[in-house]
Amino acid sequence: MLTGISDYRFLVEIDTWPGHHKCPAHLAEARRRLREEAELAKQMDEATYEADLQSRIAATLDDPEATQEMFQAVPTAYQWSGLDRYWRKKAEREA
Repeated sequence: MLTGISDYRFLVEIDTWPGHHKCPAHLAEARRRLREEAELAKQMDEATYEADLQSRIAATLDDPEATQEMFQAVPTAYQWSGLDRYWRKKAEREA
């Protein structure tokens, strides 16, 4: 997990990027959303999760064309599988 920008040499020049001061907040939000999505995937079967995710994405985008482009760029079908694998591997490690 990304815990400190200084841990990553490829980000050495990040302080020269416009808006670099927003990175910690952006990463914190990404971690929060990933935890939220992981919990939802844990509580739902694959079809239910995918339909729910598509509905939530469509609700945030007010352009149907942009919504379809998003689904094409980031297929929602893959997300549940990755999160389900995370939970299975975590359970195996803790067993």
